[in-house]
Amino acid sequence: AWESRTAKLPEEPEEAPRPRVPGVPPRSTRSGKLIPPREDFESEENLPGIDEFPTRTIQPASPAGRQDRMEPAPLLTRPPLSTPAAQQQRITQARPRQVAPATQPPRGAPRPAPAAAGRFAPPPARQKGRGLGVMLISVLVVLLLAFIGVLVYFGPSADVTFTLPAQKFSSPLTLTATATSQQNATLHTIPAQALVFDHSVQGQSTASGTAKVGIMKARGFVTFTNKGTQQLVIPTGTIVATQSGVQFQTTAEPLISPGINYPVQVEALDAGVKGNVPANTITVIPQASLAKMQVGPTKTQATAADVSATNLSPTSGGGVGNATVVTPNDLDAAKTKLDPQAQAAFTAWLTQHLQPGDVQGKPIQQETVSAKPAPGQVAPDKTFTATLHLHTTILIVRSAAIQAAARNRLNSDAPKQRPNYALVPQQPIIIEKMKATSAGDRQSISLSFTATGQIAPLINEQEISTSLSSKGKSQALNDLNAYLAAHTGGRIDATKTSISIQPSFFPWMPLLAGHIHIHINTVLIS
Repeated sequence: AWESRTAKLPEEPEEAPRPRVPGVPPRSTRSGKLIPPREDFESEENLPGIDEFPTRTIQPASPAGRQDRMEPAPLLTRPPLSTPAAQQQRITQARPRQVAPATQPPRGAPRPAPAAAGRFAPPPARQKGRGLGVMLISVLVVLLLAFIGVLVYFGPSADVTFTLPAQKFSSPLTLTATATSQQNATLHTIPAQALVFDHSVQGQSTASGTAKVGIMKARGFVTFTNKGTQQLVIPTGTIVATQSGVQFQTTAEPLISPGINYPVQVEALDAGVKGNVPANTITVIPQASLAKMQVGPTKTQATAADVSATNLSPTSGGGVGNATVVTPNDLDAAKTKLDPQAQAAFTAWLTQHLQPGDVQGKPIQQETVSAKPAPGQVAPDKTFTATLHLHTTILIVRSAAIQAAARNRLNSDAPKQRPNYALVPQQPIIIEKMKATSAGDRQSISLSFTATGQIAPLINEQEISTSLSSKGKSQALNDLNAYLAAHTGGRIDATKTSISIQPSFFPWMPLLAGHIHIHINTVLIS
């Protein structure tokens, strides 16, 4: 079966070895790759045969001539292939063979894409990667240059320091400060701050007054009559009174049967002789007392129809005696004793709220003292508790307001007396001979003092910063000394003029004038 199956297969003719024709290059290139067929040759049937190709005869060169001539031997010389088409033509002529006719694609079918032109053309993916790499490098370079530009423009800063000749300048001032005023050079007013302090202190004081007061309570009996049909309970502490309002309370709790008159002991609520009342005068039972009485097993509230009361005999035993009471003099003594404590608390509080250079007016103080027991009342142990409350209001003129007013005055007076001079802002104002006087109502303070500052030639810092920006350090230093000499009449010490650039490796001044910081020192001259 295998033989019958293989016998049916057509035999493929063996291809004879291709002869090598002298002077004709092989079909492969020097790199070992076959030259792709040209699209203009659809078939090799129309090419000339090998026998029609002319044979060249090359004469051998003599050895002597080979030594004398620098040109290569004719045997090694071959004509160059001008085009791939010519080379393909010669190869085809040298190696004729049977080639099956090329099959044409069906009509309308897309033709295969031609091979990429060029011998060493890279694949499309590699070309795309190279393009992205170049683009990335370009972006990084641009960003680096932009970063360097921003750093150069915004990064550096410089400190410019120089010394100006200065003189002392003084002006007297008289100002008025209130809690509602504002700083006004024309009105000569400055603001003041009103501070409020509230504090209370307590202490024990001795009562020294004597008064006649009730020291004994009157006692007696009140007869209650049960006018109802059920038993009646009268609780201890039931209040009964006279028509004039003298009150008594029961000291027992009786159970009274219907129709029975039952006497109960009572005691006056207040000590004194007013509790001694005649017979048959304690007849009033208040409604609150009736509500406490209980009638029958259900313990319902009693009414005026259920019970009545009267004292069949007078009450007695109420009397008066001498007792120690609190007097107004005792209250004044307590105030005098507590006042140092209140003032010490105020002083400590004020110290915490004052700053160096502040000026204070006279305080407005109100002291209120109270006692328990109150004046006129009995002090059982001859002592009482006194409380002193201190309310204080005081005006404070802050040092900042005084400095601002003095600086404005000096800035106003200096150009008038010394043209082209101005107050040195970096130097403090010295306040001397301060005198503060509070008004009678202590609602305002009058200030009188002398302000002294330093004045120096007028220098425009913004002008200096603008003129020095973007210059080299040496050029900037020279220009600065020239500017200062022109504005100070030559009285400038160049050795005290300096420029410091940060970072130090920058050789020029910052491009932004705002990054140049001016520091002015002064030296007093006579």
